[in-house]
Amino acid sequence: MPKMDGLTLARTIKTDPAIAGTRLIMLTGFSQKLIPEEPRAAGITECCFKPVRQTRLFGCLANALLGPSAAPRTLAKTLIAPGPDSALGAEARGGICRYEIRSESSGQSTHTAFVNAGSYQQARETFEGMYPAANPVSINYLGPSGELTCQPVQAGSASARPPSKYLFVSHMGLNDSNSKWFDQALMAFQERYPKVKAEYLSGDEYSTQNYVQLIEQAISTKPDGLVVAITDAVALDGVLRRAISQGIPVIAFNIPDLRESAARIPYLTYVGTDLYQDGKRAGEHALTHARAGEIQMPKEVLCANDPAHGGLLARCQGMTDAMKSAGIKTETLSTDWNPGRAANILRAYLTRNPDVNYIYAVTSDSGPTIWNVLSQMDLHPDLEDKAHKVTIIGVDDNPVSLSGVKAGHLLSTVSQGFWLQGYVPLQWLFWYQEYGYIPERDILTGPVIIDKTNVDQWITLVKDVIGADKFYKW
Repeated sequence: MPKMDGLTLARTIKTDPAIAGTRLIMLTGFSQKLIPEEPRAAGITECCFKPVRQTRLFGCLANALLGPSAAPRTLAKTLIAPGPDSALGAEARGGICRYEIRSESSGQSTHTAFVNAGSYQQARETFEGMYPAANPVSINYLGPSGELTCQPVQAGSASARPPSKYLFVSHMGLNDSNSKWFDQALMAFQERYPKVKAEYLSGDEYSTQNYVQLIEQAISTKPDGLVVAITDAVALDGVLRRAISQGIPVIAFNIPDLRESAARIPYLTYVGTDLYQDGKRAGEHALTHARAGEIQMPKEVLCANDPAHGGLLARCQGMTDAMKSAGIKTETLSTDWNPGRAANILRAYLTRNPDVNYIYAVTSDSGPTIWNVLSQMDLHPDLEDKAHKVTIIGVDDNPVSLSGVKAGHLLSTVSQGFWLQGYVPLQWLFWYQEYGYIPERDILTGPVIIDKTNVDQWITLVKDVIGADKFYKW
């Protein structure tokens, strides 16, 4: 392609005596444009149309190698369930899913093994496609961390199986305005896939202990997929590895595992903003406007970090590196979730460090607290104030931050793409479960810088999502 299509390639192969006996399988997305007789006339043995289920793909392989027959697919079985001495078998023991299915047919018990990167349902469908007369008794998932025995659903077609269930286990409670984006995303996903149930789980108040318990509760319901924010990689490592070892696919959202690759939790992918770039681009944005003479030049920058999760430290590191490139000192201050205690910590720091003239608020809730402290200390945080002394940079596209930018309390904020963080993980869980597709890399949804030039359109957008009556201004 594009100089030669698949049919032409097949005809060319068949005219070469050295390779004319090669058995060919076509995988194509042009099912409506393809005349049924064309592939066979070109020498193609089997034809599959995208998107293709594993069951159909394995059937194509079996037909191409063995011919269309109702006999047991011994060779096809070998392709997807190699012996323990094969290279793929060794790889499977390193972590790829292995399913062992025990079944009964005509009074005889059989044992079949499959190695794939798919789900319980995919293994079952593959088995039923190969042995339609057999009745599955049990399906064992074998992984590097142990074994889970699953009793299969009653025999029947894929259309008769129970709907899949994906659980979104979030650190953002329902009182967090950002959660409204996820409500919209889950609703849109279920409208597109009505046979899939997607549910958003969160607690009233975040703590690492509460979050781990919430994830454990979710796992106990045996979902078909989990979406989790890696707020504390060390604390969540054990519980998420147990879920993965039980055959539950996991996707990280909003916050990834920021440890070295060898230590990271083996989830399928991460969907969310690049938290380091949140800080770096915000810092670069400030420097650009300062160099243009539109705002004051940073002298010293403070990153006010709530003691929450590693993602906030990544934001601070991004801001630090942006300022370092301009020779500007940046420090990170750990404050507190409680606004009163956070205010006291910040006030004491600013008293000791009078040269600080920029503060990066790495959570949206901390913005108003910082603004109040600066106002009380006569540091004039508003950008339009002629006596302006300290500039605040914020985060997120919620009402607090957007109205803060609009009022001149904040220089800028960022959007993480929350709707995408809600919808995209569910879409990938569906593709993984149905077709075995795995993203090649993390899927970034941000950051997008929001300042006075584009804040009005963001306010309009957010009001449409959460309702104008719930758009509480700073």
